[in-house]
Amino acid sequence: QPKDLIAQLKALLEIEHLHFIPWDINDFTGHADGMLRFIDEQTVLINDYAKEDKKFQLEFLKFINNTGLNTIEMPYHPPYDATYTSAAGLYLNYLEMEQAVLFPVFEFKHDEKALQVMQQVVKNKPVVPIIYHELAQYGGIINCITWNIKA
Repeated sequence: QPKDLIAQLKALLEIEHLHFIPWDINDFTGHADGMLRFIDEQTVLINDYAKEDKKFQLEFLKFINNTGLNTIEMPYHPPYDATYTSAAGLYLNYLEMEQAVLFPVFEFKHDEKALQVMQQVVKNKPVVPIIYHELAQYGGIINCITWNIKA
């Protein structure tokens, strides 16, 4: 039963709330870090899905509204091709480290706006733009190929 599974997950994770993100059927990975990223306990960065399928866009915004979280929109401009495998234009897949944020750019016209949003969000460390054309072709970017280890 779904309700039993949700109760078990809440107990195991020791949490009060559990939200399931609507799935973008065009995203073959199904990874949440390509859709939203926590900035703090009350704020998430989300993709600006204004140019996406309206049904998905409304479902996603309803989900975000129901969480009670504050949101900041990040530009979202993936290439639209038949494969949907490229992650180019997906700015949420950055890597935040103690010293800096490694931020993906793609030599797109939207790079500067995305970089400005990130610099406004992360005020206490440098945001370092790095071109990720080749890696993005395979469906991921810097956050996908790294592993966070708490030292």
